[in-house]
Amino acid sequence: MLTGPENMPVFGDNQLTPEEKRSIINYVQTINAQADPGGAGIGRTGPVAEGLVIWVVGIGALMFGIFWMGSKA
Repeated sequence: MLTGPENMPVFGDNQLTPEEKRSIINYVQTINAQADPGGAGIGRTGPVAEGLVIWVVGIGALMFGIFWMGSKA
């Protein structure tokens, strides 16, 4: 917060007091420590990874069913 990376603005004591900075840091650390509230936390990448897993498993199950029915015929 004191030396922002690349284009991030610098937040000195004039913009945020040290207590406000500690509150922000505490909030970010608390959010990081919490479990994922929804879905399966697959690497914390969000719903795209979950959707991909569902599609792969679903297509795999459909293919298994198709080949199983084809072998029975």
